[in-house]
Amino acid sequence: MRDTFTTHIFYADGGSPESGERRLSDLSPRWLAICDDLLTGHGPVLRHNMGSTLSHFDVVMAGPAVELLAYGKTCFRLAISLGTASEQDRASVSQFSEVWIRLVESAGNTVAAAAIRVLDQATTEQCVLILDTCQPVDDAEKLALYQLGEHVTGAYIKYCAASDPK
Repeated sequence: MRDTFTTHIFYADGGSPESGERRLSDLSPRWLAICDDLLTGHGPVLRHNMGSTLSHFDVVMAGPAVELLAYGKTCFRLAISLGTASEQDRASVSQFSEVWIRLVESAGNTVAAAAIRVLDQATTEQCVLILDTCQPVDDAEKLALYQLGEHVTGAYIKYCAASDPK
């Protein structure tokens, strides 16, 4: 298991994604443990309300496909690739691509060739593809939800590594 994963944030404008790198070791140990416990307790297919002061946040997960909701509205769609070019990586990247391209086209925009290249390489890169659905949510809450997504990604990578029989 590699300690790093790349983040690629896509928008409805169709342009190249904003990309960056995260280290699992740099994520909050507290929030990573919460997400680890979530996957350990429920597996990677779940719908979970974060409860308490975050009761307006929900995580819906179907393996590498994740939706992050605030107030019942999907703010982010994620596709996690373990970078193994497996059938699962290809399927999750393909599904993400289809959703993003439909969103871009429905907004009357054009998909950039550079963005397609990022998507084409995503199955061989440990990464998370993030679609910002541009819901009208307070910036601080949106940032918190985004950070939750990074921790869910880290927990999923660790979960898959622990489940790998190698």
